[in-house]
Amino acid sequence: MATVEQALARLQRSAFRAKFHLSEQVFIAQHACACCCRGCLHKWYHVPVGRELTENEQKRIVKLLMAWIERQLDCDTR
Repeated sequence: MATVEQALARLQRSAFRAKFHLSEQVFIAQHACACCCRGCLHKWYHVPVGRELTENEQKRIVKLLMAWIERQLDCDTR
């Protein structure tokens, strides 16, 4: 999996992923970061389908989601 910054930059180049913005439904971050299902995790981050996520993978996904949310909050305060 790429660094958080690399992943966020790549996600912004996707017309589908870039259209998501933080709202009261914070689960939208999962779609914006392609962490919404195992298919997206595999396509975007090459996480194998059909096995449990490792603790490291879980931490990296949470870190990515939190970074996206923080960016959205920063945009809202400008």
